[in-house]
Amino acid sequence: MVPINTVKSLLPALQKGGEVKNPWLGISGVAISSTQVELLELSVSSGIYVVTVLEGSPAEKAGLIGSGSDDLGQPNRGGDIITAVDGIEVSAVEDLVAYLNDKEPGDKISLSIYRGGNHSTIEITLGEWPREL
Repeated sequence: MVPINTVKSLLPALQKGGEVKNPWLGISGVAISSTQVELLELSVSSGIYVVTVLEGSPAEKAGLIGSGSDDLGQPNRGGDIITAVDGIEVSAVEDLVAYLNDKEPGDKISLSIYRGGNHSTIEITLGEWPREL
């Protein structure tokens, strides 16, 4: 299933008969909830908690760290928290996806992250969405 906003952003290229190449970051994450703040003892209350960083992805190459998950599928401690992309705050995965929908493979983005008590910025060059994941 493809979100309607994604379809809307791709429609002009599709109507021209162009090839659509989606940008790829290579993570899975969840929006931080008050429950996660408490359970994972997080020091920030808003952002995207990185759960998985896919092997060979732009995120892995840039050094993002995922938390992994427990037997119940709940995030473990230790994942990076994405708080902004190119200076724009993100608090939900949809915020990040919407921003990336306006980008292309090869574009560079800047992620503001919170890791181990410190704020930092990571530069990432977006890849092309793999045909098979």
